[in-house]
Amino acid sequence: MNTHTDLAIELKEQLEEAVSDAGGYTFEEHQEAGGQIRISRVQITNEVGERQFGRKRGTYITIEVPQMHQAGVALHKRIVSCVVKQIRSTAIWDQPDILLVGIGNRDITSDALGPCTVSATCVNRHRNLLMNHAAAYNVSALVPGVMSQTGMESLDIIKGVISQTHPKLLIVVDALASRSMHRVNRTIQISDTGIAPGSGLKNYRLVLDKEALGIPVLAIGVPTVVSTVTILADMLEGIAGGKWKDEILASLPENFSENGSDMFVTTKNIDEEIQCLSLILSHAIEECYGLTGAI
Repeated sequence: MNTHTDLAIELKEQLEEAVSDAGGYTFEEHQEAGGQIRISRVQITNEVGERQFGRKRGTYITIEVPQMHQAGVALHKRIVSCVVKQIRSTAIWDQPDILLVGIGNRDITSDALGPCTVSATCVNRHRNLLMNHAAAYNVSALVPGVMSQTGMESLDIIKGVISQTHPKLLIVVDALASRSMHRVNRTIQISDTGIAPGSGLKNYRLVLDKEALGIPVLAIGVPTVVSTVTILADMLEGIAGGKWKDEILASLPENFSENGSDMFVTTKNIDEEIQCLSLILSHAIEECYGLTGAI
């Protein structure tokens, strides 16, 4: 039984578990900060890769930091620098007018990463317009809320703002789902293909990408929840070397996820971890685009 995930690195792992000769993508990885930060890059290169991953062709960068929430200021600065470097490694980042969008529900802590990141990020478009100041980058921000709050799709709200402010790049920050407990709140994914909010939780919303919005979309996400199936699979892996894992998971009913038996859970320190992650992402965006308030 496949568990829910938004992470390309986990889709790659699932793919390699299922087939012996997977194609349609390239993969590379390296470590920084004495092995404390692991960076991997999945490049989906053609239709074969798109079909196997269920994702659009493009670049998917994963930054994994197991000690993300035990480390001090020094490592956090290294993480910020790493995020900046990886954002700038994409082909679409360097645009003069940028709209930063925080997707999610501020009232649900595990879904508040996007709104919290936007709230912590300095923006400068209004000052540049008022002072008639020519800046290298003009950054504005938006938190569109969720459909249960607004009665509208985030896509429609964002399209309306784009039509009035004419940004050249959309940066979307959102909470994701993982199939590994060890990656929750300790992994940052950056992609240049846009994002489908809620897809990891099978709560599909309209896709935010260049085709839908008319401008490039840089997506930044952190997995904040895992499925209970994931927890069960991880526990079984540690019992007798995973001897009964496949048999037990295969015995789960086909409609396990649809009948309410499968739930999504998060960490007990989610409040502190969201605050830490949102500051890391906001500082990285500020540093990347020369905004005040960078770490």
